[in-house]
Amino acid sequence: MKVLLIGAESSSRLALQRYLKRQGLEGQTVAQPKAAVQKVLQVEFDAVVITEPLEKGNAMRLGQLLRQQEMQGGLLLLTPATLPAYRIEALESGYDDVLSLPYDLAEAYARLKAIVRRRTGLYQRELRLEDLVIRPDEATVWIGGQRLELTKKEFNILFFLARNRNRVISKDQLIDYLWGEEAEDIDGYDFLYAHLKNLRRKLKALGAEGLIETLYGMGYILRS
Repeated sequence: MKVLLIGAESSSRLALQRYLKRQGLEGQTVAQPKAAVQKVLQVEFDAVVITEPLEKGNAMRLGQLLRQQEMQGGLLLLTPATLPAYRIEALESGYDDVLSLPYDLAEAYARLKAIVRRRTGLYQRELRLEDLVIRPDEATVWIGGQRLELTKKEFNILFFLARNRNRVISKDQLIDYLWGEEAEDIDGYDFLYAHLKNLRRKLKALGAEGLIETLYGMGYILRS
């Protein structure tokens, strides 16, 4: 799961950041709302977590702005506010859930997974597309009842395309999803091409040649 944490550096945000990393989640952080909106336009995140107080930004307005960008991922607000009226306003602004400080890290993680499960299907037990079966919690793939042995990067490519089936995904979107903040250090597309080549070879061996289609000048698509 790819998560963006928004908010000024604080003990609560750093604690959550460390906790999510221990759970194996890929996390990026930004302090300014303007930079956050720009980041969401560049990278597809499974979830965005906003921690108040924000620098030069209002949480309600930021929630609305992110939804206006057609962000499909989950949106969680962590706030010192405890009044029900404030939480209701946040939910109506586009947030999927609101958690008041101080909060339990395990509960915040559980709420985040629940949001992402509802929004993206990332924590569903299975994703089925005809003969293709993907089990995210096990990171396994089956085609026609045969298991497909994949590396982590190959699995992530296939799962990302399957979750976004019938949508064209650009090479830059794939690189951002696979490498996160390290994407800036990737020189060219050779690494991506190598992973795609190996993935397609393995798919072909199980009779799924052509599952991932290349649209030249645009990107890749997996059709359902």
